[in-house]
Amino acid sequence: MQFVNDFLDKTYAPAVLVFLVGYIYICASKKFRATVLWIGVVILLVLGVYRPDGGGMPAGAWNLLRHINWNVLMILAGAMTVAELFIESKVPVLLADVIVRHMKTVGGAALGVCAMSSFLSAFIDNVTTVLIVAPVALVLAKRMKASPVPLIIGLAVSSNLQGTATLIGDPPSLILANGLGLDFLDFFFYQGKPSIFWAVQLGAVGSMLALWVLFFRKYRQPAAAPEEVKVTSWFPTLLLVAMVVALSAMSTVKVPHGEKFVNGAVCVIAAIIGLLWHRGRGGSTRKLLFGLDLSTVALLAAIFALAFALQETGFINEIAKWIGGIVGGSKFLTFTVIVWMSVVFSAVIDNIPYTAVMLPTVLQIATKMTGSETFTGTHILFAFGLLVGACLGGNISPVGASANIVGVGLLRRNGHDVGFWKFVSMGLPFTITATVPAYLFIWWLWG
Repeated sequence: MQFVNDFLDKTYAPAVLVFLVGYIYICASKKFRATVLWIGVVILLVLGVYRPDGGGMPAGAWNLLRHINWNVLMILAGAMTVAELFIESKVPVLLADVIVRHMKTVGGAALGVCAMSSFLSAFIDNVTTVLIVAPVALVLAKRMKASPVPLIIGLAVSSNLQGTATLIGDPPSLILANGLGLDFLDFFFYQGKPSIFWAVQLGAVGSMLALWVLFFRKYRQPAAAPEEVKVTSWFPTLLLVAMVVALSAMSTVKVPHGEKFVNGAVCVIAAIIGLLWHRGRGGSTRKLLFGLDLSTVALLAAIFALAFALQETGFINEIAKWIGGIVGGSKFLTFTVIVWMSVVFSAVIDNIPYTAVMLPTVLQIATKMTGSETFTGTHILFAFGLLVGACLGGNISPVGASANIVGVGLLRRNGHDVGFWKFVSMGLPFTITATVPAYLFIWWLWG
């Protein structure tokens, strides 16, 4: 009882309780999830959780709005629109046929789609990758009379994996680059050693084997012969390619710490161009927009808001202090705790705010351990461990990463409701087989 009283006295108690209630609801229900989470956000706003010292409720609302990752939400909304036009053009059907021609079985084709997702996500945002590849996967599953559920989940977790490999693949990678002063090539080789890119590739080999052995190998039926496909227009494909190229180019531009909207602006501009083109061809802009899965955008925004509450109230920092108290001066133990604690926490907390909060903390732990303010191998070790754990751990649950939320939303739109534990049954073995090789490789090089 005393433990409960002590917990309730903490400033982070309301945020933790609301987060837990919302998370339990997401696990148990598939309806009104965004609405329930936003009710929790409003409750925290009324309680003053988001309120800066001395500010009123309007100041708290403004503080909250400033810390929601609008860049990711803009990327999601814009890419959704372009992806919808891409689907209508019938090009995804053509791509599905190309994969079928080169794979003998349904399982092989499914693995090919995940590999394509993995490759693309190393260079563009994971959410955008899912929105690009998912239409291909859905067409492929329908053509082969197989469930799209394992295929969509597989491509979502595959995109999260390779998004860690390069500076432009995932927002946490950008956070790491800004924190350590890394450029694009430093992700491949740093201080004369193989960098995090190669650790991720080892993880990719293990995870692809897991997808094949546990989920795709059983689909042994021959791949169906492709039918003749008539593409209605190549413009959406050109627009999609232009958006991807622009995202890759813009992501390499270093910006000061703070909000970054350039990638989101690229996707929104591409969406506006696509809508104008669609309207010029006599299409219904209103019908297209109302057909988008905007509930996924609202759900993701609510998760950002609740994660920020945990950060604002000091809960995540409290966990970081706890780490320092249990690991003592052991570098291996500290590295191990950072990696696997990040895996666990990023399964339930979006990895973007988690990485932003934890990176300064792990660097501070390294500074205390080495006595050096200059970045040493220990600093790199802990930072790379944080990135691997935070990004790969998000593959465990449907709310652990933005790409997972989008993938589940796409399945729901196509009549396949995926429960929490169904996702975990695929995400957990994928995460373990990807994280262990990367964890050992980083320790071997930087430990």
